[in-house]
Amino acid sequence: MTLLNGKHVDPKEIDPAKHKFIGLFREPTPPYRRPGETWEVMICECGMQLWTVNSIFEHWQLGHMDTPQYVDI
Repeated sequence: MTLLNGKHVDPKEIDPAKHKFIGLFREPTPPYRRPGETWEVMICECGMQLWTVNSIFEHWQLGHMDTPQYVDI
């Protein structure tokens, strides 16, 4: 997802003529499995399957899970 004026939007809604890129947002912690969730593998947007906590942390550190931010011009 993408942030536009602080709200999550579909990336297709971003128009370079109307919106200015202001940077990337990174959640303060990686998206680890929470109690009660049942997923066994996480698929990164790069296409890689992340099976361990270490691999999720590594991809998070590399910025694979950062969210682009835009504002209206």
